[in-house]
Amino acid sequence: MAYEEFRVGNRMTHASNTYTLGVVLLQLVTGNSPFFISANEVSNSEVGRVNTRDLHKELPNIKTGNIALDNVLKEALQPAPSKRFQTIKEFLEALSALM
Repeated sequence: MAYEEFRVGNRMTHASNTYTLGVVLLQLVTGNSPFFISANEVSNSEVGRVNTRDLHKELPNIKTGNIALDNVLKEALQPAPSKRFQTIKEFLEALSALM
């Protein structure tokens, strides 16, 4: 879920969807979540929710083994919605250009 979705009353946009698609694509390619907190880093479920939300404020570490794909994912996963792909179509066009 995009960082802005954690904020109550914030309006979701197409850029929120590109973020979510970027997370799913990164998980499919690498097998890992871009945001991971181990059990020993979290003392209880409330702290876990706060830490997970705060992780979304920063660009996650992206290493797929393909620099061009990494760059597309970095744009999709920018914390600021204005810096992301603004539509799924833009995201898909960037991915298509890699093929």
